[in-house]
Amino acid sequence: MKLLPKLVRAGLKTGSKKILEQAYNRKQLIKMPDVSINQAYKAAVFRSKLAAFNRMHNWHSTKLHPCFPQVLGFNQQLELLLHRSSLFPLMGLVHLGNQIVVNRLPENNDLSLTFQFGKMDLHQKGIIFCVEMNAFQANQLCISSQSDYLFRTGSQLEGSTPRSDKIQKSGLKPELTGIKNIKSTFATTQLKADAGRKYAKVSGDYNPIHLTKWTASMFGFKRPIAHGMHTLALAVSAIQAKRQQQFDSHIITNEFANAAFLPCNLQLQVPNDHALLNTDQFKLINENMPQHKQVVTTIQIQANTNQPNLRLNKTLKNSI
Repeated sequence: MKLLPKLVRAGLKTGSKKILEQAYNRKQLIKMPDVSINQAYKAAVFRSKLAAFNRMHNWHSTKLHPCFPQVLGFNQQLELLLHRSSLFPLMGLVHLGNQIVVNRLPENNDLSLTFQFGKMDLHQKGIIFCVEMNAFQANQLCISSQSDYLFRTGSQLEGSTPRSDKIQKSGLKPELTGIKNIKSTFATTQLKADAGRKYAKVSGDYNPIHLTKWTASMFGFKRPIAHGMHTLALAVSAIQAKRQQQFDSHIITNEFANAAFLPCNLQLQVPNDHALLNTDQFKLINENMPQHKQVVTTIQIQANTNQPNLRLNKTLKNSI
């Protein structure tokens, strides 16, 4: 299926909000659809997309960026979210964060991706669900990731108090919001007013909130905001360049805290007690915003000491 019809369907899909509201009020989790979207990609086909992605994110390694498989598979993820068995609408979902488990960075060769629904949990503002991705090369699992999304409901769980949209008792990933005592700027990057449109051309994600002031205003934003995966990929590239970081056998975990309104200057910073930490922790900061809205995303990088030996065993569709 072509991308444009899917984008139209994404804008029109309302989901089953009544069922979701009822489940939330009863504190009952809904079983996620047992659906898997599989696709094999030829390197010769995605070469131009890869080159554009690398230029945009200042990635100079001969291996693939840890975030690239999710961008390459955006069409698959969209197909999964649009599946008739999924009760969730697409417009209005809040992307809370990601966890990217890198066994080894893929080479610039053919790649196979699978997308499926993962865990679900209750949040004080709605329902969290997870989209899982596995990237295989030569039948070996290179990268597995999960992206967490929040569906906001019209009510809140009894006894809860409002706060920012962080994961609550989900068990999906470590809490990163305690990173404090920022020391110094690790790297800087400038995002221009058209950054959302440029990234959309590469990723295929044409969510209106990222494109123009007019389209963003239809969803309550005064200005367009940068894509979350775009800001995360820029931060990961900066870490790789500054430290010659090898992401093989590492886990990259991030939480999105506040929108990065375009245009903006972002600073990647490290905490004062960085040397005492067992993991590398960073904050991506927009100092042009009020202090309580400056943190765009928090990032944690840690060694992956529990690598699975998972081989691809699902029938893939024809390569594209």
